[in-house]
Amino acid sequence: MLTMKRRDMLLGAAAASVVLSGGVAVAANRAGSDKPVITVYSADFPRAQDLARKNAGRANRIEPLKGDLIAFYKARLASHRGAIEGYTSWSDYLLLRGLAEEQGLRLRAETQLPGASGKSLFHWVMA
Repeated sequence: MLTMKRRDMLLGAAAASVVLSGGVAVAANRAGSDKPVITVYSADFPRAQDLARKNAGRANRIEPLKGDLIAFYKARLASHRGAIEGYTSWSDYLLLRGLAEEQGLRLRAETQLPGASGKSLFHWVMA
């Protein structure tokens, strides 16, 4: 008889969503084939940098979030004109999502990944 624990089920679902999300970033990049993709991650999550590097697809830049996000990314997204993908905390995600929407980007994917520290990590794509 096959036995499965809740933890195994959650980890399996998270792994599947991460595998599928790599395709979302590539699709976001192909939608505007010559437009670059920025992948950002929260340094607070050890997994975030690994996931960003493994699943960045054709990202032109992979950057940790640091400093004043509003000042930096408001100007950055205004001149970027491409997709942005993130592996971030909920609060960073909400802030960056608002800035991206101001530039006309729309949410393409959003997934909550279980965090080992009890905090949730979110993967999202705006294009």
